[in-house]
Amino acid sequence: MKVEDIDVPVLNIAWWYSVGLHLRGQLDGHERLTRSDKRLLVLAGTDSQERYHRTEFLDAYVRPWYDHWLKGVDNGVMDQPPVRIQVANSGRGPREENEWPPRRAVPTKFYLHPEPARAVRSLNDGSLTTTPPLRPPGGP
Repeated sequence: MKVEDIDVPVLNIAWWYSVGLHLRGQLDGHERLTRSDKRLLVLAGTDSQERYHRTEFLDAYVRPWYDHWLKGVDNGVMDQPPVRIQVANSGRGPREENEWPPRRAVPTKFYLHPEPARAVRSLNDGSLTTTPPLRPPGGP
């Protein structure tokens, strides 16, 4: 079955920390869904497995969705913006967006740079910059 063939409402909950593992597929799948009754929630944090099973999380995000679609409860879940994104380290809950990707998003090229970022203690510590390298990779 292709994502485009899914014919039920979809609540897609994703986590920023799993960028290389699950997030890319979840965002791609969300973009390919053709139904208008889809919702995307992208949360920050590395405690997703723990948080996903907490009553507070379930009551805030999951239970209203199922109550609406499985029990017919008119709880306003479909009146909320279709996309909610939590920005890491913002100290705030998810912000609301009308589409994914947000129209105001600006694609930005980043380049690997040998200068340490000091984000980790590793021989592989490097940084990202928006400035292209002065010399081609592998050159003298």
